[in-house]
Amino acid sequence: MTIRAALVDDEPTARQRLRRLLAARHPDVVVVVEADSGVGAIALLEQEPVDLLFLDIRLPGGDGFQVLEAVARSGRSPAVVFVTAFDSYAVRAFEVNAVDYLLKPIEADRLEDAMTRVRLTRSRSDADPEFLLSLVDRLARSRAAAEDPGRRHADRLLIRKDGRQWFVPVEEIESIESARNYVRVSTARGERHLVRSTLGQIEAALDPGRFIRVHRTAIVNAARIKHLEPWFSGDMIIVMESGAKVKLSRVYRAAFYAALGTPG
Repeated sequence: MTIRAALVDDEPTARQRLRRLLAARHPDVVVVVEADSGVGAIALLEQEPVDLLFLDIRLPGGDGFQVLEAVARSGRSPAVVFVTAFDSYAVRAFEVNAVDYLLKPIEADRLEDAMTRVRLTRSRSDADPEFLLSLVDRLARSRAAAEDPGRRHADRLLIRKDGRQWFVPVEEIESIESARNYVRVSTARGERHLVRSTLGQIEAALDPGRFIRVHRTAIVNAARIKHLEPWFSGDMIIVMESGAKVKLSRVYRAAFYAALGTPG
């Protein structure tokens, strides 16, 4: 099966080397897009969908993460291999579920490893635009916090219930889950509160280093996780300190382990 690829790098020699390695050892990869800037890549990728994106991080006209955000918001989710001369972005790369992270100059054997991962990802159908978009949003919140050290995350949530207003400290929260037009907030003491909000709105107020998206409909407090149990189809069950259980979707597993700083 042909893999349609894009090469986004502001160094012509780097693109040439990558194109040559692909042609020599990976004839099923067809390069259909080349761009030397973030703006140019976004414009071309809007017109030409690809299965695989080789993406430099430092680019004129927007960095690689901004390109990835634009791709995610278009509803597409190609496999992503970051290609860069800098190793300082590795954690951020895996936060957005990159398949691999190659340092320049690219070696043929490392590219071989990356392509093996790309093919495994495609065969498992892990690509999920909603998942990628969620991770990009999480990355954006982390980046905003880094750029504004004075910015504070919420230390408690306001719960309106029975005509009263209750304040729940975030450290007591175990999980937050979508419940139709509401969000259900569960605490370590077994309390459950329904909040008229969306999961995304509450997630934006919380510290992404503490609260991790584990499913399209659920966020958990990493500090309140007790252990994991296997489930069906590659999913896992997260058992919280209170004994409550939350599903960890397989498409969120890589980001979950990356956020915990633990090999998956």
